[in-house]
Order: sequence, then structure tokens, then C-alpha cells
Amino acid sequence: MISVILAAALFFTGCGSEDPVSIILFIGDGMGVSHVTWDYYSNKDTPFKKFPVVGLVAMDPGGESVVGESAASATALATGVKVRKGVISVDENGRSLKTVIEYAEGKGMSTGIVTTTSVTHATPAAFVAHVLNRGMEYDIAAQICTSGVDVIMGGGIRFFENNIKLDTNLIEIMKDNGYYYVSNYSQLEKVDTESLDKLLGLFAYEGLKRANMRTLSLLEMTRVAVSILDNNERGFFLMVEGGQIDWRGHERDEKGFVYEMKDFTDALNWALEYRKGKKNVLILVTADHETGGLILKEKFTGSLKLKPVFTTGEHTATFCPLFAVGPGQEEFCGLLELKDVGKTIIKKILQ
Repeated sequence: MISVILAAALFFTGCGSEDPVSIILFIGDGMGVSHVTWDYYSNKDTPFKKFPVVGLVAMDPGGESVVGESAASATALATGVKVRKGVISVDENGRSLKTVIEYAEGKGMSTGIVTTTSVTHATPAAFVAHVLNRGMEYDIAAQICTSGVDVIMGGGIRFFENNIKLDTNLIEIMKDNGYYYVSNYSQLEKVDTESLDKLLGLFAYEGLKRANMRTLSLLEMTRVAVSILDNNERGFFLMVEGGQIDWRGHERDEKGFVYEMKDFTDALNWALEYRKGKKNVLILVTADHETGGLILKEKFTGSLKLKPVFTTGEHTATFCPLFAVGPGQEEFCGLLELKDVGKTIIKKILQ
């Protein structure tokens, strides 16, 4: 049945082979099929209905386990290569693996990372850094400082303000290197996106506040990032992570999960609206693994509402969703491994 649905989705795309100028990759950290199912039934404006191409992804990090984790999975997405758990964009010999952001920079494209976690956390780190252990966040911050990434937004002041790896304030160094620095929402909303080409936004000591407690939304960070990156006529690559979907799963916090999913889908809906005037933009949505073993139970209240229930606080081997719209969308249909998704993204950048 799944193969029939996926084939039908591909048949009705009407897509051509034009290569994308820009790519926005949304990663719902910990977001499995049940997470998307919840949004489909509970969100009248669910973005997941708006994608003509739908697929599934299997984790299989490094062949050592079928249960994924963010470092290995994000590395697969960023480099197209399987690695063992815990490492950030290095191979089995510790050699750096070239990331999609590095490929994009080589093509003269602008690049960015946006997350609700620390920018040094495993998922964003895999796109901009190369370390043997995801816990080396001071090293990751030091590498971000010299990465050349144009827009960086999330948390992580701790790892930049007093970086013990280099014994210096990386924020000041980045400001000296042309980055405009903001640390709160009021500063961000005043940013002149037409005149800036480099932005560093660090809004929390580590991860941002929970979605229902923070004033700064993933949508607003995405909007500012795209507005800056879109100034480059050669295009851009942007990774946007809803990083705390995973955290609420670990906590088995169903109410918190609902807020995090809304924060993520609001940003996604904004991007889809933006794309209506930018047909040469490819938007992808996927996840690095599923967290929480989420199931949806019926509420016995005479309504059609469902109750989300986490069955574990750990990662699971559940397949994760894959959505695509834009030039080349047809290549993201079917049952794929994350490394194959990563390889295809890199191929699109290099074409």
C-alpha cells in the first residue's frame, strides 16, 4: 500500500528536471511518522498536505544499529556518508567529510543554520564542523567561527562568549569578521535584511526556551535567515531544525510536543508561502530519527480528537517522513536511507 501511495504521489507531481537555485532543508529532530500524523489530524493548516512528493527514510547509522541518533544521522544528511554514532562529519579514520554547506560555499552560494537548540548541538554541528565526539561543543563553536557560514541562529552563548578551546570570546571575533550580532527578539526584528550578508544570532546560554515559553519563534528566525540569504543571486542553502521536538519526546511531555510541532509547522508554512514567488527553491522536510515511540489514541469524549502518548523516552527505529517540493522533488520519493537523501542534496548543489 505504501508503495502505491508513493508511486501515485510521484505520478501527480508534474515536476521537471530543472535544478534548484536554493535549498531549504527542514529537520524535525525526533519527528517520526506519528508526529506528522498528529499534525495532519489536529492542524487545519498542516503544511504536510502541501507537498506533492512524499517518502520515507530509514536511519541505519553506520550499520551498527537501526536506531538512529542525531550526530550520525545529521552527518548522513550533511555529507551523504554513513558514520558511527556520536561523530560529527568525520569518517572512521577521523578525516573530515565535506558537507553540503562546504559544497554550497564552493559554488558561491550563501549558507545558514537555524535551530531551537544550541548551534553547537549535534544536528546543526554536522553541517558546519568536524569532530570525533558530539560533546566537543567548544571545538564545534571554534569551527563555526571560521566556517564562513553566513547566517547562524539558535542558542549556545556559553560556547562562544568564553570559549575554553581557544580561550577567547568568539562573538567578538565574529563581529570583527563582519557578522552583525543579535541576542534577543527585539534586536532580531530590527535587522535590515537587505543590507546584511552575515548574521550571528545567539539567543540563549544553551538551548532556547521551550516553545510555549519563548517569544522568539522558529518562523521568525527562518524568515530573517531566508531574507538575508536570498540576496545572493547564486542562491543559498539553509538548514532549519526544530530541535526540541526530540527533547519533549525524551521527557515524554505530550503537551510540550504539541507546542514544538506548532512552532516547527508555522516556520514550514511560512517557507511554503515564500516559495510561491520563488519557484526555483527546493524545500525538503525530514527527521534524523524518531523519539518517544509516539502513538495516537482516541479520546473518548464524543469528539474526533486524538491524544498523543509517548511510549518511551528513548529513540526508536521507526521510519521517518520525507517531504519535497520544488525542482528535483521527484528524486526524494520512495523508501530511502538518510545517506541517500544527503547524496541527492549534494548532487543538486553541484549541478
